[in-house]
Amino acid sequence: MRGIFLRVSVFVFVTILIAGCGGETNRYVPQVKKSELKNVEVHIKRYGKALFELDTVSFKTGLETIKPEFLLFLDADLNDTANVNQLKAFVSDTLNRFLFNKTMKVFPDLNLLEEEISSALSYYQYYFPEMTTPSFYSYISGGLFEMPVMAVDDVMLIGLDNYLGRDFMHYARLGIPRYKMRWMVKEEVPVDVMRSLYQTLSLGQKKPRILLDMMIASGKQLFFLDAVMPDVADSLKIKYSQKQLRWVKENEKSIWGFLISQKLLFSANFIQTNKLMQDGPFTKGFEGDAPARIGEWVGWQIVSNYMKKNPDVTLKELLKTNDAQMILNKSGYKP
Repeated sequence: MRGIFLRVSVFVFVTILIAGCGGETNRYVPQVKKSELKNVEVHIKRYGKALFELDTVSFKTGLETIKPEFLLFLDADLNDTANVNQLKAFVSDTLNRFLFNKTMKVFPDLNLLEEEISSALSYYQYYFPEMTTPSFYSYISGGLFEMPVMAVDDVMLIGLDNYLGRDFMHYARLGIPRYKMRWMVKEEVPVDVMRSLYQTLSLGQKKPRILLDMMIASGKQLFFLDAVMPDVADSLKIKYSQKQLRWVKENEKSIWGFLISQKLLFSANFIQTNKLMQDGPFTKGFEGDAPARIGEWVGWQIVSNYMKKNPDVTLKELLKTNDAQMILNKSGYKP
């Protein structure tokens, strides 16, 4: 078991360096003894590196060489000149090659990333022993910024060019909003991986109808991240800056009072619910440094309270529960 202890220790150390005190929270976060975790080995196959380092003079030969390892990407007939030319055009594209070169500087190797994902998957296997561990591939998406990590069946695809840093000038040129650029950093990759993995869980969740449903659904996802990444900073999980986290904590009572006084919890009005759940630079209707997705943050607090007050409820049972009002009632949440 020494390997898992080493991985977890390295992960915690790096997280502390990245997030400072951002990982501290007053919420209930489930704890598992490290001795109960099984080591999950993760190896990310670098398709992007293998593809872009091929010699374009003998490109077809190179593709045939790497095809057995990357059949997921290279299942097309390589005897068809059109298929080969399409791939060659992709790697020869000036922008794509620029993204690849920058990616190799930010991610010269994936050792730390593999360790971080391995740690999270060890917790995931503890809570969901029946689930299989996906295979991992990294690639150059060429600008697929809305889907930085994709789960396809039992495979996880990581577009590394979506994590080149909040100050990467190309993101601004593409018109990507600053609030999104803030989280296009390598530290966010493991969290996005586990968030995508959460989306693959088929636990019979119903489509949210009212604001409370949406809040609890988001709260469940964030609590899942707490369970599988207990040492990761809250800021990375919910994508809030430290200033934004301080604001929601300091104004928690006022936020809850607003939701109650305006009778929003049971509202199915899209305009009302959208203001509190959609991403953006801020939440409309609140002054000061109010971040976006305030409803998501409150849902997180409710679910955390519920699990703290109901210790016999397992993570899997929580995720299967569709009764949002019951979760609210039994949470005793009242800031």
